[in-house]
Amino acid sequence: MIKTLSQILLVTLACIMAIQGQEPPNDEVARDLAHPDTRDATVVRLVSCGDACLPILLQWTNTAPKGVDERQLRIGLSDVFARLRTREAIPFLIRNISISRFRDVNTWIKAPAVIEERLPCVSALIQIGSNASDALMKAALSPIEMRDYVAVIYTISRIRDPRTRHFLLSTVASSGMTLSFAQEGLRRIDEP
Repeated sequence: MIKTLSQILLVTLACIMAIQGQEPPNDEVARDLAHPDTRDATVVRLVSCGDACLPILLQWTNTAPKGVDERQLRIGLSDVFARLRTREAIPFLIRNISISRFRDVNTWIKAPAVIEERLPCVSALIQIGSNASDALMKAALSPIEMRDYVAVIYTISRIRDPRTRHFLLSTVASSGMTLSFAQEGLRRIDEP
């Protein structure tokens, strides 16, 4: 049944896009989205088709087309979801929150703009904003790797959602890098 429903959605998407004069994303688009040299132009193209492309993009979060670099595709998908502020992508973005554009261990000692450029899922979740807060707090309380935990706390601290105040206060009681992120988040919530 699920497979049939998925196929119906894809055919419907193709029909809608044909009426609008657009082609639905295909494996070649996925390869372009996954390639750093063609990613930016492909992101612009996919963003221009708006929500019509979302079913296929969300499908790629679970199953990448064959022959596509999955890590690079996840980065490209994150860029599209950031621009579209795709709430349906929140679980995918949290699962991949630590994925980095660069293989650099010094990300966390950088300025916020650099951190957010390097971590596309973090950037996307910040763009989605308070709609992601509950899922992020839930993720922080679940068993996750330390690098993911740090990324989750950082992301929560950048969203400026008053609903996260209690959570950030409880995080302040901890030590290390997350302490400064929690303090920063509390300061940002109180800014006019």
